[in-house]
Amino acid sequence: LKGKSVGNEDEAKRLLLQEVRLDSVMERVAQTKGAISNKEMELFASQAPTLNSNDVVWVSWIKRQLAMQEIVLQRLQTGTQVDPNAPIEETMPNLPPIASGTSSGNNSTSLSPEAESFLNPDGN
Repeated sequence: LKGKSVGNEDEAKRLLLQEVRLDSVMERVAQTKGAISNKEMELFASQAPTLNSNDVVWVSWIKRQLAMQEIVLQRLQTGTQVDPNAPIEETMPNLPPIASGTSSGNNSTSLSPEAESFLNPDGN
């Protein structure tokens, strides 16, 4: 009972990750123009890590999400437009790599200091 009344840091982290994952799925659902099937919902959910995914996968996915949002925000602020037919590498330069599930030791990104501090609150 003490763990439930005082709180559990791991459980809090799982709840946050679950919320982030659900937000990502619901963002994709909102882009549709009507009801979606269970298969479509599964497809949207497959784009985000599961709660069973390891830390490397989650950090990589979150870094990519933040980097993409920062690119879009910068474009909105500057009025920059891109060719809709251009390859992703040209429209989203400097995106962090997608994690393979193992740490490569190289986590260089072009994230803002705020985004980095969100992902690494202890500076590690």
